Amino acid sequence: FKQKTAYEIRNCDWSSDVCSSDLRSEFRSAGNSGECLFQEMIEIIFYSRNYKNIPAENINEKIEKLALEEGKTIGNITLVCCTDDDLLQVNQTHLNHDYYTDIITFDYCESSVIHGDLFLSIDRIQENAATYEVSFEEEWHRVVFHGVLHLMGYGDKSEEEIKLMREKENHYLNTLFHVKQ
Repeated sequence: FKQKTAYEIRNCDWSSDVCSSDLRSEFRSAGNSGECLFQEMIEIIFYSRNYKNIPAENINEKIEKLALEEGKTIGNITLVCCTDDDLLQVNQTHLNHDYYTDIITFDYCESSVIHGDLFLSIDRIQENAATYEVSFEEEWHRVVFHGVLHLMGYGDKSEEEIKLMREKENHYLNTLFHVKQ
């Protein structure tokens, strides 16, 4: 794994339908124009809006450290930054859920190699940061770590799973983001 010091910006093609069974190839092969930031193994895509001030610096290094501590290897991870309405559409269309959320994770993992697409609602992350009185940067990292932990097999359906997920999120915020809880 080689850390790139700068992001490469290029134009991407978009599908009018947000998802398919393989989101990465659909995003790279169809319809509308968008802008992407690429790193070697972790890609950040702005779906319907080019958000400014996304704290993406060193995110690949932080995700790799998280994976190493969990005994996993990073494959391809795409972070798709979108609006509340975009993510609601994904939730309704692909998961049959009719509610807003901060993240939806699509898992394409193969054994201990982590592959997946993390759809992040920037609107919801901003709202959560204000609600919990933390910085946008901290909440961004919490949500990204949450999605990566899902790719590693951690759930959040039962009380036990939620408790373990929160412990893991807090651990990685403290060790990788340097936040004092």
